Amino acid sequence: MATNKLDGNIFFLNEYQLNEDKRFLAAEIAQDDIDMKVEELVVAEIESATETALEAIGTEATLSSWGKFDSEFKEILLDAIKCKGSKAQDSADKDLGKILRELVTDYIANDVKDLI
Repeated sequence: MATNKLDGNIFFLNEYQLNEDKRFLAAEIAQDDIDMKVEELVVAEIESATETALEAIGTEATLSSWGKFDSEFKEILLDAIKCKGSKAQDSADKDLGKILRELVTDYIANDVKDLI
């Protein structure tokens, strides 16, 4: 009898884990769908050179609240400038491009979030 109860508990535990895995996968898929939609909107904004994209690329994305430089962007920008002509230049430029992409994407995505 104890074996049957143990087998039943294992069955329900496995079923529970399977359901949790399915829910987790569904949540990942839903988040991927949102991320793809955000990316599509950001790309469309940039390709169309909208006011939001121009603001983001021009200045707004690199600023934090109250008109101060985003500290991480400022640090990476300064590193890239200081590394010019050195072996570290490629890496610094890559980091600068990455943070600029992230800042612009976040800025535009925040502006178009009601379209998602």
